[in-house]
Amino acid sequence: METYSEYLAHHGILGMKLGKRNGPPYPLGEEDHSASEKKAGYKKSIDGSGLKNASANKIRRKLKKEIRAKRAEYLGNKSRRWEVNRPIGPESEKVIEKDKENFNKYVNSESYKKWEREYDRFEKDAEKKIENGSMTFDEYDKKQAELWKKRPKQNYNTLNFVITYSNNGKQYLNDYLEKGGKDLSMAYLKDLGYSEAAAKYFVERMLKKHVTLGDV
Repeated sequence: METYSEYLAHHGILGMKLGKRNGPPYPLGEEDHSASEKKAGYKKSIDGSGLKNASANKIRRKLKKEIRAKRAEYLGNKSRRWEVNRPIGPESEKVIEKDKENFNKYVNSESYKKWEREYDRFEKDAEKKIENGSMTFDEYDKKQAELWKKRPKQNYNTLNFVITYSNNGKQYLNDYLEKGGKDLSMAYLKDLGYSEAAAKYFVERMLKKHVTLGDV
């Protein structure tokens, strides 16, 4: 007759993912960590991301999903994951607040307000001239383009502008990629837990293809 000894076994609970770690895995190639990093969980590395040899577009698509998921968590609302240029943690919040401050200084500067007054006068005057037939739409478009070129240039350490693909927008796009867009991309990756080295690697790979994470 067979006998069995009593023992205590634990098979988990409903919904428990056995073998799944709660924190990020130990990053390859990064062996020195501070006590605070060990306590909070190791920072993600390039190797641990699975994107070391990925194309710039694949890197952007994968990180975009991570950013949106983190934004929903940070803002406490799943539907808010789609809000562009919104923070996902303290690093990105700091960059975005600095951007808003710089943008407000720009639009409240005397040079910008002077240009804005001139532009408003043109719009009001043009509306009357078009109504009485003394100005054509082609003339209006030409004058508007001339005034737009006179607009004071902004120091684009800021993200608050519409990226356009016209000839006039090319310089702004380049400035955005190399300044504001780059800063925000780095901040997003740090908020996601990537190390400084990993964040820099991913951002530089994307910049070569003229894309950032600043518009996700």
